[in-house]
Order: sequence, then structure tokens, then C-alpha cells
Amino acid sequence: PYKPGEVKAGRKQIYHLPILLAAFAAWYVGAIWHSHYMFRERWMHAVGLTHAQVKQIVWWPHLLTAAICLLFAYGVAWLLAVSHRKGVLQGVLMSALLSGAVIASSWYGIARLPHDLFLIEAGYTVLATLTVGAIVGGLYDKLVLRSH
Repeated sequence: PYKPGEVKAGRKQIYHLPILLAAFAAWYVGAIWHSHYMFRERWMHAVGLTHAQVKQIVWWPHLLTAAICLLFAYGVAWLLAVSHRKGVLQGVLMSALLSGAVIASSWYGIARLPHDLFLIEAGYTVLATLTVGAIVGGLYDKLVLRSH
């Protein structure tokens, strides 16, 4: 029987809360990573934006990043469910696999980024990938339950 808060992946059920936690954690890592405490100045210079321009667009990047983090976390959960894997290491490996597929499919655009922007975003991508994989994989027993 269907229970609220679940999505079926084959014969498995994926629960939303751990995915939402992983997506929020990855988004929060990005908020800190791109803050004035870390790389905002270098990022703004690499992108070619002023402080005034960044203040005008401040919510759109956050909303887009949150949506991408959520989609990515669901992708990792689905990969774990269909491959019958669990645990932090398996979550990180599946997350790296999915991240690698996304990077490979968009390599032409990524390779054209300014070097400094590439380094900043690559660092964030690695941290977000590890964060999502560890949370989704680590909460596997809370995330995926066998159907009866």
C-alpha cells in the first residue's frame, strides 16, 4: 500500500525526508562556499559582476541551485534503490557516478569557463557531491524499505 511521503523505484520505496535533508545540506554548503567568507569576491571577479549586480540577482542562483541539489539527491537515491546498494561509501560512489555523468555530458561548456570560476565551482561540486552521497547513502535504511 502507498504511504504518504514515498516514491516507488522498482520494488523499492524512496522516502523524501532524507533526500530533502541531503539537498538542503548541499545547498547550504554552496551558500557558505559562495559567501563573502570564502569565494564570493573571486567568484564575482571571475563572472564579471559587481556587488550591485549580485544583489539584484541574489535569489535566482539560490533557487536554481536548490532545485539542482534536489534533483541530484533524488537521482542518487534512485541509483541506490535500483542497484540495491546502501551505506555512506556506496552513496558517495553513486553520487560520484552521477556527478561524473553530468560533467561528461556538459564538458564542452565546462571547459570554456574561466579558470578561476572553474576551480571555484569544481570545489563546490566535489563537496556537494560528497555531502549528498554521504547523507543519502548513510540514511539508506531510513530511505529505502523493501516492499512486502
